[in-house]
Parts: sequence; C-alpha cells; structure tokens
Amino acid sequence: QDTGVTMPGADIVTQNDLLIVGPGVLGRLVAEKWLKEHPGCKVFGQTASTDHHSELTDIGIIPSLKGSTISQKAPYVIFCAPPSRSDDYPGDLRVAASNWNGEGSFLFTSSTALYDCSDNRLCNE
Repeated sequence: QDTGVTMPGADIVTQNDLLIVGPGVLGRLVAEKWLKEHPGCKVFGQTASTDHHSELTDIGIIPSLKGSTISQKAPYVIFCAPPSRSDDYPGDLRVAASNWNGEGSFLFTSSTALYDCSDNRLCNE
C-alpha cells in the first residue's frame, strides 16, 4: 500500500507534528485545536481524494492522498478514517501505524450514532 510518495513540506518532522489519517469533521477539529496548542508544528492530513485539499490547506493542514508517506515518521498520529472509504481498512490502519515514530501517541478513533430501539426489537441503521 505504501506508494513511496513524500508528503510536501515534510522534510523535517518536529516533536509536536501530527498526522491525521482521515481529516473529516473530527480530524479538522483536532487539527484546529492542535495548531493552537502547538504553534509552529505541522499537521499533515491524508485523504482518500483531493476533493477537500484546498479547504484543508486553508485551515493549516498539509494535505496528501492516502498511500503517501512522510520522509520521517510523525510523533503523533490520529486515525479518523471511516471503514466505508476503504477497500482494506486493516491495511490502512497498519500503514498509518507505520508512519508513527513511537514517541508521542497513536490514537485510533471510531464513531457510531444512537438509535431509538427502546422496545428490544432489531435496530436497523
């Protein structure tokens, strides 16, 4: 899965840099707070398409396509990508983990919604 492509602006990774795999709603919120708390750091965002790259750039995220790598591993990685956007979700998670240098944190996120099934019937999303 690793294409060997280098993310732009990733020549030097610093101690507070963050890689967000799947910078959607949650990832963007994390990026905005991270950039405020860690001035001067870089936030990288890997996406499944280039559709929102200009929006990501506007809020300070350095975008790249899924499968891209950074020349140095990031100290902080957050995985926010949904399974619905992947043909190999476990593989995507492994690639994300391989871009973590082990120093800061690797965070896997998952989300769900609440469903009104109070009568113990089968609940259909």
